[in-house]
Amino acid sequence: MRLADARTPIASSVQPVATAALLATALLLLAAGCGGAGPRADRPEPFVETGDLPDVIDRGFLRVMMPPQRPEALERRTLPLDVDRREAIRFAEELGLEPVFYSMADRQQAAEAVAAGHADLAVARLRPSDRLEDRLDFSVPVDHVRQMLVVPADRADELTSLDDLSGLQVVVPAGSIYPETMVTLQQEVPDLQVVTAEPGLDEEQLIYRVGEGTIAATVADEDLLETVLTYRDDVAAALALTQEQPVAWAMREGSMAMKEALDGFLTKSALTAEADGPYLADLDEVRRRGVLRVLTRNNPVTYFLHRGEEMGFEYELARRFARKLGVKVQMVVPREPGQLAEYLLAGRGDLVAASMTVDPARQRLVRFSRPYNQVSELVITRAGAGISGPRDLAGHTVVVQRSARFYPELRELAQEAGFDIAGASEETEADELIDRVARGEYDATVVDSNMLDVELTWRDDVESAFPLGDPLPVAWAVRPSARQLHAAIDRFLAEQEDSRFFNVLMAKYFSESQEVSRRARELPLARGELSPYDEQFRAWGRRTDIDWRLLVAQAFQESRFDPTARSWAGAVGVMQIMPRTALHMGVKGNLRDPEVSIRAGARYMEWLLDRFDRDLPLAERLRFALASYNAGRGHILDGRRLARERGLDGDVWADNVEAVLPLLAKRSYARQARYGYCRCDEPVDYVNRINDRYLAYTQIEERQRGR
Repeated sequence: MRLADARTPIASSVQPVATAALLATALLLLAAGCGGAGPRADRPEPFVETGDLPDVIDRGFLRVMMPPQRPEALERRTLPLDVDRREAIRFAEELGLEPVFYSMADRQQAAEAVAAGHADLAVARLRPSDRLEDRLDFSVPVDHVRQMLVVPADRADELTSLDDLSGLQVVVPAGSIYPETMVTLQQEVPDLQVVTAEPGLDEEQLIYRVGEGTIAATVADEDLLETVLTYRDDVAAALALTQEQPVAWAMREGSMAMKEALDGFLTKSALTAEADGPYLADLDEVRRRGVLRVLTRNNPVTYFLHRGEEMGFEYELARRFARKLGVKVQMVVPREPGQLAEYLLAGRGDLVAASMTVDPARQRLVRFSRPYNQVSELVITRAGAGISGPRDLAGHTVVVQRSARFYPELRELAQEAGFDIAGASEETEADELIDRVARGEYDATVVDSNMLDVELTWRDDVESAFPLGDPLPVAWAVRPSARQLHAAIDRFLAEQEDSRFFNVLMAKYFSESQEVSRRARELPLARGELSPYDEQFRAWGRRTDIDWRLLVAQAFQESRFDPTARSWAGAVGVMQIMPRTALHMGVKGNLRDPEVSIRAGARYMEWLLDRFDRDLPLAERLRFALASYNAGRGHILDGRRLARERGLDGDVWADNVEAVLPLLAKRSYARQARYGYCRCDEPVDYVNRINDRYLAYTQIEERQRGR
């Protein structure tokens, strides 16, 4: 938290750490920071400051703490920390600050240095589950990684299950989270031997020792290991020891201004940034720069933000490919969907991953990969419209974009069958066209079948009338000159065919329901209770000063009180909390346990409430917090800004912010929003339904008390 006098010399620091320890830390900072650690040559003496972003801006430089980079690694541009370092420089420059880099012996010490006020940011790819979560805030994830068991390449086939680890000695870096993982594994493999390496040996050095044969095995994050595997063939990943876990940057707890600026920067970077300006790159150049620029669209199929998480079928597939190359994925969203090929040919991206169909006109411009899916172009009408063929459209109007590949074919069909065609804005995404058909604004439209599949996972007010022509293959695209990259993509996509990862990904976005609560049956009230868990809701309502009946209404909307519910996006339990969010709230345990889920949901609501100006009326703060719980705080901030731009009151929910939030689903508004596309009619409906149910619950209680 910010102190009255935030900046103090180390010798007179009031931090709850011994002065000797602080001096030792200062000496370590100076020693590790020497020798080209940052752009600034006159690195300031270490000092303690625990202020927020305004204090940093006043001083003029941003103190960035990173794990040490060994000289031999500086030229290897694909190392994840090298990519993060470049991003930290860009973040500082965007704020008008000079970045000043220091380093510590390991990630944990880097985090502790930030918590103690010796630096402003820990750019250390930390997990929110790392220790110190009570003293640190975390950015949005910069990546998601698994912890992998690393063994000599000739032993990888021998170690394919936990049973095979019996008697194995695994050496892990000091000050990392890996010892905690191994302790958990020892519960299943009691004779698994775990040794902590001597200080100063990091993951990459231990991987080298595995290859050299001086140690039997180690553990490393997947992204780092895959980078190493691009230039070493004497080690291999035996098996994954954990599920994917988010890694993020860290700042001191309570640094709200810093977090908002950093989250906005990282999100903007992911949505729109382009590394180092336009350039033409084949595979070697992509690896040298450490960034794969993926051109895509900001829509529910390809790439979007959900509760602060980057998601989308194309995003997850491209991220896996980038990880295989040992580079960071950078999503680039052109202003107009029709500019994808233009951006690619101009060197503003390395590949197009946007559910693009293969057709002769495009094949003259770009080189397509092997297909990984196929789609049909479908005529879409309102459900029950009774249209099953072209002649049933007689007297109706089909609204489509005139630049669409199928437009000439549709025009000929219209002349034969007697229906009209109207042009849609080129900025309009397919999901918006579907929405307008559902609302009766359009008679019909045409969209790809994969987009309709996504929509039908949560709605039933539209249907496919008939297809236009035969199914078309869907593929990625590169410049014709990028032959190496094209070959690597083909190899990758061939590996994905019928893989578990690909099948799960297809089900996640195109088959499984995205609204668990809409499928679940409402549980009847019994014995005068509002829910099966009233006692827990009451307890956590008291602890967070949130009306417990509001939490009950929220849980009903989220899961119908089903503790086993799991959303398509990974939210779990009664309160449908994302595991990363629960950890950020300091809540550990099984989220399918109703008490754990309710505790995490209540604390998250409390955290969200605290992020909105306390000068706002409580009712408005609650509505903004509920909407943020549903869609992510960033989208609600965009909605408040948009309301003000349109002459409405950004501090009022009803008829103001709620009126403009649905506009963020429109391409013209989403491209100007910091947090991009949002199907933001959902948080509007969410808040209103919870409000109505909360009022009903208060009336039920009053009747039960005989009032």
